[in-house]
Amino acid sequence: MKMANKFTVIEEYPKQSAGTFVGWNDFNSGYGTLWTGGIGPCLAITMYDKARKIGALAHIIGGETATSRFYPQNIVDALFESLGGISGLTATLTGESGTDDKISEIVMKELDRLEIPVIGTDLGNVKIGRSVYLHCNTGEVEVYRYK
Repeated sequence: MKMANKFTVIEEYPKQSAGTFVGWNDFNSGYGTLWTGGIGPCLAITMYDKARKIGALAHIIGGETATSRFYPQNIVDALFESLGGISGLTATLTGESGTDDKISEIVMKELDRLEIPVIGTDLGNVKIGRSVYLHCNTGEVEVYRYK
């Protein structure tokens, strides 16, 4: 679902792979481009600070197969702290294909607790994988749905 002009869903395989890759049950923060791929039942979370043009991206599989830092109830705090724990952040969520687990609901509660608005989502049962790119220089989030 497209919710803001900085969040775009593209129905094709990504033509790029430059930037900092974030693997499964991992996150990173920084400048430039952060990206992850293979989003299916997993959840990708971006957090962005427009004033400093810095962002964070997490790729979590949820449940207790991850270390506690990557549990849905903890990942928001980890991203928030990696960005300095300041106000004015925005977030996006992508994933949860082919699963009844709604880890996004837990993440959204945590974002709400910190008063971080969700400006875009692409959630739910699509029969394809996704890649997520966060371009920190512009704040643009691109979600590619593999064909």
